[in-house]
Amino acid sequence: MQQITGVNFETSEQHKETCIPRKERDNKDTITFLDFLEERHPFSIDKELRNIETGATGDNNINSDNALVIEHNIISSMEGKNQVTTSSSKFNIKVDNGAISVDPQLLFQRLVTPAITMFPDVSEVFKCELGAVPAALFEPSGLMRQAQKSTLADEIWNTGSCVFSEDHGTDVHHVIDGGSMIQRIPWKKGATFAEICQSYIDHINSRYPIPIIVFDGYASGPTTKDHVHKLRSKGVTGTYISFKDSTPFKSKKKIF
Repeated sequence: MQQITGVNFETSEQHKETCIPRKERDNKDTITFLDFLEERHPFSIDKELRNIETGATGDNNINSDNALVIEHNIISSMEGKNQVTTSSSKFNIKVDNGAISVDPQLLFQRLVTPAITMFPDVSEVFKCELGAVPAALFEPSGLMRQAQKSTLADEIWNTGSCVFSEDHGTDVHHVIDGGSMIQRIPWKKGATFAEICQSYIDHINSRYPIPIIVFDGYASGPTTKDHVHKLRSKGVTGTYISFKDSTPFKSKKKIF
């Protein structure tokens, strides 16, 4: 029938992986992935764990690669320990190498009860602190109480006029909070670190003739603002980011 009709029947490879459009698409995806790895250098000599997408670098405390051994150690440490620990047992004092549980609320009540009959004015008892730390300065958690900045601002305004005057001419220096200014500048989605830095510089130069930019910086070790940082962060800590100028920023501005 093929010879009579002049029609030939032939077969070809039908697997979709071998078709020309699929090959072209696979080749394009391969080039994109190679460019991605070239920007981030995931196989460098740095031995730390690093997210090649966001650049977040794990410190020495990251031990997820040893999860099985850690799990066995945790289970072993729990064997034979069935004691319930309550919140009251946390308030202990050591006397002769022994721990004595102390309830601060009960101690306060017992001290105030005899004071009612001993002092005509009970307020005299509160002239002295009854705790290990001044309650007016510290929270029950042990952290320092947060400062009331509004009260401080009111006192500054009451000391005199803080209004800026234009009588000084063009020789005016602007002192700028560098961290706050970062939040005010709009960021483009997918922008690189170099583009974010350049937009920051352009924003400053276009608005302030003589700018002085101040960033918060703290050396390693304890500082007077450690408690404030813990209150603000609510337990959230920053991550180390490995990046270069051409690395695109993949996180959120707030986290940055």
